[in-house]
Amino acid sequence: MLAVASENVERAATILQERERAGMSEVELTAADAVIDLDADTNSCPACLDPIPKGSTQCPGCGLRIG
Repeated sequence: MLAVASENVERAATILQERERAGMSEVELTAADAVIDLDADTNSCPACLDPIPKGSTQCPGCGLRIG
């Protein structure tokens, strides 16, 4: 838990996110930025980047549970 003054919340969140992302590989950054639109015809799995068909509750490639 981190306690910061209300006027510093946005800056603290930015610093924490920057530190977290600093150690990530390109694949990990892509996964971290992934957004899954459950209404789209297909999505890309944030874990393995395989296509996920509409209506799936998990990735057919790696089994990552979504939804």
